[in-house]
Amino acid sequence: MSENQLKVLACTVGMEQYGVELKQLSSIEKPEGIARVPNVPSIIRGVVLVRGELVPVIDLKGLDQQENTEITAYTRLLVCKKDEGDMALLVDQASDIVDIVEESINDGISTSGKEYRTGMVETAIGLMTLIETKKLAEQVELIHSDLEKANLTK
Repeated sequence: MSENQLKVLACTVGMEQYGVELKQLSSIEKPEGIARVPNVPSIIRGVVLVRGELVPVIDLKGLDQQENTEITAYTRLLVCKKDEGDMALLVDQASDIVDIVEESINDGISTSGKEYRTGMVETAIGLMTLIETKKLAEQVELIHSDLEKANLTK
């Protein structure tokens, strides 16, 4: 693999295709044992125990839509490495590993409050939005802190 290629895990969230670079992930798991946590934004589905550590579960569908991901036989958790966000992303399906040439990424997409979206690329399986997990973790933290502030001012 040349230096300007990325290995990306393709996943489906609703009708959208997303891609997460493999080097940002530590594992792909079935969504078993998710424990709900009170007083957190709905995009945080709860926490799950992964290799002896509690990891927050972020519902990617909840970031774009007002509904939660329905757990099915295909649903997966993409567990991010600690230095890449320390969280698990709940997706409808994780499907393929795709090689992407960096020069083919259109990074001029409008993020409008979604800075974790780093670009779009056309692949054999369709148009894919790339996600940077560290930026996503920062955005989730901002949402959570805004909610806490709102609750304190009531």
